[in-house]
Amino acid sequence: SCGRPPTVQNAIIPNQKPRYQHGDTARYECRHPLGLFGKAVVTCFSGKWTDPPECKESTGQCKPPLAIDNGDVTTYPLAVYAPGSSVEYQCQAYYQLKGNRRIMCSDGQWSEPPKCLVYDKILQLNVFDVIMGNKFGQNQKIYVHSVWGPCGQIRNWIIIIGRHVKDLLKSLCSAFSAMTCPSPPSYDNAILLGQPKNSYKSGEQVAYGCPEHYQMYGSNVVECRAGTWIGTPTCKDLSCGSPPTVQNAFIPNQKDRYRHGDTAQYECRHPLGLFGKAVVTCLSGKWTDPPECKGKCKAPPAIDNGDITTYMSPFYASGSSVEYQCQAYYELEGNRRISCRDGQWSEPPKCLAMTCPSPPSYGNAILLGQPKNSYKSGEHVAYSCPDYYQMFGSNVVECRHGTWIGTPTCKDLSCGRPPTVQSGIIPNQKPRYRHGDTARYECRHPLGLFGKAVVKCLRGKWTDPPECKESTGQCGPPPAIDNGDITTYISPFYASGSSVEYQCQAYYQLEGNRRITCRDGQWSEPPKCLNACVISEEIMKEHNIQLKWSYAKKIYSGTNDYVEFVCRPPYRRVSPASAFRAQCLEGKMEFPTCA
Repeated sequence: SCGRPPTVQNAIIPNQKPRYQHGDTARYECRHPLGLFGKAVVTCFSGKWTDPPECKESTGQCKPPLAIDNGDVTTYPLAVYAPGSSVEYQCQAYYQLKGNRRIMCSDGQWSEPPKCLVYDKILQLNVFDVIMGNKFGQNQKIYVHSVWGPCGQIRNWIIIIGRHVKDLLKSLCSAFSAMTCPSPPSYDNAILLGQPKNSYKSGEQVAYGCPEHYQMYGSNVVECRAGTWIGTPTCKDLSCGSPPTVQNAFIPNQKDRYRHGDTAQYECRHPLGLFGKAVVTCLSGKWTDPPECKGKCKAPPAIDNGDITTYMSPFYASGSSVEYQCQAYYELEGNRRISCRDGQWSEPPKCLAMTCPSPPSYGNAILLGQPKNSYKSGEHVAYSCPDYYQMFGSNVVECRHGTWIGTPTCKDLSCGRPPTVQSGIIPNQKPRYRHGDTARYECRHPLGLFGKAVVKCLRGKWTDPPECKESTGQCGPPPAIDNGDITTYISPFYASGSSVEYQCQAYYQLEGNRRITCRDGQWSEPPKCLNACVISEEIMKEHNIQLKWSYAKKIYSGTNDYVEFVCRPPYRRVSPASAFRAQCLEGKMEFPTCA
C-alpha cells in the first residue's frame, strides 16, 4: 500500500485518503490560473506512486513552424499557435520523410521537425510507349538505383532489359529541360509578385502574396518543371468580425474586423463578476470562447463535521456548485451539492453522527429490555444467558459510529450427576448442576474420605472426586498461619500424601513453600506471610521526602521490594544518597531525611 500521494505545489487532490491500496489512483487539480503539465492521475504501484504532474503557468504561444527542405506543412499556417497545438509535414515527390511527421508546441517552442531525404531504395517506374518522340518499346520498365533529380543529375545507372541506356537517358533529360512553361496561372485570392513573362524555363520560380486579412496556406512559391507549374499557393480569409456579444459586458476600443491572432478584452458592468477568460483571440476566422458576466456568491458556508471537496474560491458565479463530504463516522443528510443562485447558496447538508440499528442476535444470548429502532454512538445494551448457560466474555455491546461492538456468547457449561465413588454418597444430589455449583461426598462408616470431599462443576466437567477407604496415618486439618489462608476446602482429616496450599492476604508476602504435605500423620512446615511496609503521607512529611516515581499519598510495599525517594522542594538531602533507595524488610523500612 501507499501513504498520501506526493505533494505538488499549487495542486490539490479532491477526496484525498491517508492510505491507498496497490492499484488505487489519485487525481491532481491545479489552482487557477495554472496549467497541469504531466499526467493528472497517479497510481499506487508496489508501495510507490508513479510520477506526479506539475502546476505552472502555461507559457506562451508558438510562432509558425519551421520550414524544411523538400517538404511542406499539411495544414494552413497560422501566425500564432496555442500551447499543445500540433502540425504535420509531408515530403515532396521523390523524397522520403525521416523523423516524426507531427510536431508539438510546448512552452513556446516547437518539437524537432522531420527531414525530407532522397530515396535510397530501388524504385520501379513505368515508361510510356512514346516519350518525347523516342520509342522504348511496349510496357518496358526502368529500374532506377537512387532517384535522379533535376535533369542531368544521374546517379549510378539505369537498365532497360539488361542494356545500358545511360546516354539515352541523358538525351531524354535534355528533352525535358528544353520544355518551357507559359505565364504563371491564377490561384484564388493569391496575387503574383512581380511582372509575369510569356515563357519560363524549367527550374524557374515565381512567388505569390495574399491580400489584407488573408493568410497564405502552404508554400507561396511555384516552380516551372518540365513544362508544368508545380505548387498551389492558397490564400484564405482567417479574419474575424466583431467579438461575440456578452450580456452585461463591453469591449473598449472594439473594431469591426480583426486579423488572425488579434485579441479583444471584455469588461463586466458593476457589480457583476467576470467568469472565464477576459481575453478572446481570433484564430482561423473564429473567436475563442468568451467569458460571462454574472452575479456572484461568497465562499460557501462551512458545516459541522464536514468539508467541501473542491478548491475554495473567494467568490462563485451564479449557477456554480460545490460538493460536501462528511468526516469519518458521520453520515450526510440532505443534498451533498449546493448551487449559487442570485448571490445566495442553496441549503447545505448536515453531517450527523452515525447511528446503529436494532441490536443483533447472538446465538443463545437474550437481550435485556425492549429494543429501539435506532441507537446513538456510545449507547449500550446488555444480554443474559438461559438456565445452565454461562456468559462468555462481556454481556454488554456498544454502538460505536454505526457499528455494534462486542460479541456476547452463551455456552452450556453445566454438568450432569457427579462421578460415582465406591462406598460414597452425596446428600441431596441433583440431576444437573450449573457451572460453579458444588457437591459434597460422605463415606460410609467406618471408611475414611481421602481427597477433597467437595467437587465443583467447571465448564461442563467435575473436579476430581475423593476416595473412600480405610484410614491409615491420617493428618488432621492443616495448621493456620498469620495473615494467610488455605486455598482449598479444609477436610477434618487427610490421607498420607495429601497436600494443601497457602496464600497470603493483600500486601503480605509469602516466605517458604506454599504447599505442605501430610506424611505419617504430620504436616510439613507451613510458610509465613511477612508484613508489608506502609508508606504514608504523614511519614513522608515528617522526613521532608516524596516518592520519586509516583504522586500517590499512600502506598504498600512488599518485603524485599525497593522504593525510591527524593527531597520535597525546597529541602536538601541530609541522609546519604544510597539511603534514598530504601528496602522493605518484614514490614519495616528505614526512611531517608531531608532538611
